[in-house]
Amino acid sequence: QLHEHGHNMQLAHSGGLDGQTYTDHTCSMGNPLYCDDCGRMCFNPAKNWQMQFNPHPTTVISGWYNPLDFIEVDTSVGARTLKMIGIGEYDKQGDGVGVPRKAVALKVLNGSSRPQYVAFNSAKGANAQNDEADNQVTMMEYTGTGYATSSLKGYVTQGNSLTTTEGRIVEARCINTAVTPSLACVCVRDAAQTCPTDCQCTDGTQAPSPPPTPAPTPAPVPPTLPPTSAPTPVPTPAPTPTPTTAVVKYLCAKWPQTDAKICDNGSLADNQCPAGSPVNSGCGNRGNKVCHFATCPP
Repeated sequence: QLHEHGHNMQLAHSGGLDGQTYTDHTCSMGNPLYCDDCGRMCFNPAKNWQMQFNPHPTTVISGWYNPLDFIEVDTSVGARTLKMIGIGEYDKQGDGVGVPRKAVALKVLNGSSRPQYVAFNSAKGANAQNDEADNQVTMMEYTGTGYATSSLKGYVTQGNSLTTTEGRIVEARCINTAVTPSLACVCVRDAAQTCPTDCQCTDGTQAPSPPPTPAPTPAPVPPTLPPTSAPTPVPTPAPTPTPTTAVVKYLCAKWPQTDAKICDNGSLADNQCPAGSPVNSGCGNRGNKVCHFATCPP
């Protein structure tokens, strides 16, 4: 709807780089937004210059902006570098006393009836819904002082330049969107001239640094459990003893009979052979000897 209000203020359409009437989407008069509830988008520098110096006599308040913020640049007297803010942050303009004012529109005199208009198209504040060339330096051509179509001629980022129809060079020396208001230093010069270097994009209010992202809470570490005791081994059963085998010990002695009661380990034996035991019974005569036996422990 701001587009239609623009017509009420005697603003004509704004054409784009393709030469069509409605395709300058850096400006509401290029008709970039199609909704009732959107419209945070401003006019291009040619339209702002028209409202400031050639307003409609009944629908535009005279002196819409401060005329000190609209600057004509004539390179015949030398190159100029100017600090600029976007029209969308005009409410943050310096007061000119403690904080210097910044330009919002430049009119580059071409020595003809086809001047070029330059702006810093900051996509903030009232221009936050801008649809083309966010935070770039833009250049328009506009002929006349009243209701007439303006034409987008180009836009550039920091370190790049545009050339007007008469060969003037418009250079984006620096752009800083990290400060408030956003700033740009724009130089206008002839090809043989050198840009002044006294402009810096650093005197805005620095945006606050976001708080550091807290480190993620580590997952809880389960407590260290005491080592599990090794299971008590099943007692190894004592080996089954080898069955005790009786050991028969023989001792023969000459006649007469001699007792044989001493075993190899020095213990006393039992079961002495009785006299007259049969032959082959373990007792008996062995060549005039009497043999005796006893069962000794293993």
